Amino acid sequence: MAREFRGGGETGRTFESRLFGTAQVNPQFLLDLDKIGLDERGRFRSVGQLYDSFKRNYLGAGHGERGETSMSTDLRVAVEDALGITDEGDELKFYSAVGSIIDLKLGVDAFFELTDPRTGAYARVTLDATLNKEKQKEGWKADVIIGEMPDAGQEADAYLDAIDQTGGGIANLLQRRLNDEIERRTRRRAS
Repeated sequence: MAREFRGGGETGRTFESRLFGTAQVNPQFLLDLDKIGLDERGRFRSVGQLYDSFKRNYLGAGHGERGETSMSTDLRVAVEDALGITDEGDELKFYSAVGSIIDLKLGVDAFFELTDPRTGAYARVTLDATLNKEKQKEGWKADVIIGEMPDAGQEADAYLDAIDQTGGGIANLLQRRLNDEIERRTRRRAS
């Protein structure tokens, strides 16, 4: 049985933090935000620069070797497995954005990036963890919406199935976007 995480007073923020951890970034990130600037509507002038600065200043979000929570580690491993990645290189990266400006302004709690080592092309897939049933049905600002998850301790098989299914979907989207980006770069060089 899937556990509804609303019990015990859990809020959306604590749900997101438990799944992905709370992002820790170098204070330089705040200075970079000033350089990126906002447009007249209060949106960042360059979302790409925002993500690049975040990645440069990212310090992790958990206690593991990679600064991940156990759930984000399980999800990263499922994505690696689905992509056929066997080594711990820099090809696939996971970032928690919980509590950061990316979460607050863009509605993205975490994201994966897959880089092609030959071309340097990369693809990003964004994640949003939510208890909001409407967001789970209709989607929101992120590419992948993660709602209730089975309890890893009490429902291990269901949890692993959910992680594998979610990881497989993320991997497919990453690979499709990376292939599109490589093709776009190839066409640009040919013209």
